[in-house]
Amino acid sequence: MSGIDLAISKQAIGRHGFIGSLYDIRSDQFEGGNLFNRELASSLISTTDCASSDFYVDENLSQKDTLNKLNIEGSMKLSLMAGLVKVDGSAKYLNQTKTDSQTVRVTLMFNVKTKQQHLQVSMADLYNYFIPDALENPNATHCITGIMWGARVAATFEQALNNSEAAEELQGLLSASLKKATVNVEGQAKLENVEQANSKFRSLKISFSGDVLIDDVPHTVDDVFNIFKKVPSMLKQLNEGKGKQLEFQLYPLKRMAEIFKYELRIEKRIIKEIANHMIHSIENVFEEIHRGKRIINDFLAKIEQWKDFISPVWTDVIHMHQRKLVDAEGRTQRDIALLLERIRRGEANENEIIDLLNDFYEKKLCSPKSIDRFLKENARINAKIEALSRFDQMTIEKGLDSGRKEPNLSILLKKMTTIEDLIDKYYDDNIYLLHIAYEWEEKDKQNWYKQLRYFNNLQKVEMQREEKKSIFRVIDHDLYPNLHDKPETCLIYHAFRGNIKSKDYYHTSHKKCESEEVVL
Repeated sequence: MSGIDLAISKQAIGRHGFIGSLYDIRSDQFEGGNLFNRELASSLISTTDCASSDFYVDENLSQKDTLNKLNIEGSMKLSLMAGLVKVDGSAKYLNQTKTDSQTVRVTLMFNVKTKQQHLQVSMADLYNYFIPDALENPNATHCITGIMWGARVAATFEQALNNSEAAEELQGLLSASLKKATVNVEGQAKLENVEQANSKFRSLKISFSGDVLIDDVPHTVDDVFNIFKKVPSMLKQLNEGKGKQLEFQLYPLKRMAEIFKYELRIEKRIIKEIANHMIHSIENVFEEIHRGKRIINDFLAKIEQWKDFISPVWTDVIHMHQRKLVDAEGRTQRDIALLLERIRRGEANENEIIDLLNDFYEKKLCSPKSIDRFLKENARINAKIEALSRFDQMTIEKGLDSGRKEPNLSILLKKMTTIEDLIDKYYDDNIYLLHIAYEWEEKDKQNWYKQLRYFNNLQKVEMQREEKKSIFRVIDHDLYPNLHDKPETCLIYHAFRGNIKSKDYYHTSHKKCESEEVVL
């Protein structure tokens, strides 16, 4: 007897069914009807206690890992990843994989099992309830013969930080603390005071999803554990103490027909299983898509604080590529979903999905390698951020590497009309204008660094003066490409009383041997 002729289990994933509900394992959807014409006598359904509970911690790094931790079988994993089974509402914890490295996100899952119901399929009286037409339904392959009850409640801790290093550190601390706090002892968890162990957790945003409505608003990790302790008593008020449906046992309609000694008139339902190696291949495609999404989102996060100082012509290319990735992900998901169902129905063979996967890897639009290559082609953005970072205030004032650099709003220009307007604006001041451009920096790095050092040292000297009468600005010709009277390389202009006194102040100041020495 093949696997498709045996009873199988499918997780409920927030869905609701009844004993006898018709199900199509090819689409992983309920058909809407029932095998029985009325409510079954209680003697036909056995109910047993199976009380148990457990915790697990998920770092939301991989949807594949999340589904594996929940023991979701391969066929259902594909249906979830491909979108055949929608993940929202109470089951949204299944779709919280991180898509950037600046976000801390850890989910603490609490699983409770209460009772298990099972249909006594061998009982003679069952024959009086079944509907022959239901067995002939071409859109159904199985019916529910068993239900596992209980609840699954997820608490997700989340915080967006400014950089990936801080996020990785906090994520590791949080995950380790939660794992330490959930040591199971005969079904009871030893709840330790996590909050006192690390004050960094106090800024975490906490949200709940799952099978139980949580009215309390948690503010701390300890609050979450206290809510979890209430879940078993809360389940006593749901479905006669059973809680919510966690898992369905499905029995083939073909086998039910044999039990009822009913000769099916419908043509043989074709049900094909997807081979395990093919399941792994499809899972890997979705993992590649998630990794690629994380790479592009991390790059956009890096750009965010510098976006006002980088040419929109440059950044628009990145945003456009991100939109292409979203479209490609949607197409890939839809194509896999359609092909999965066709293969399960025997309308297509696995060679077609192999071709689809090969096409994905050949085009490589969503793959991490492809995205890395695309970002290298746009390396000028990284170079621009690196250049602008050299004007970080702490670096200039104290010569310290402040780690995370920020735009120096006192010298970088968000808006500009003409060089003449800028000079006239500060008519009575000495104005030093450092002209930069990516092409100039790449063409003559020695000159770029020389001009940069001199410009920053001029600022240091000015900071030491009691009366500050000098203005320093950086003019980026990548951001303002149409300015008149611009140089052909990185240079410092010096202007006073509306006139440009020097278009190469580094050279001029050394030539004149100004009395005020500037240390290089």
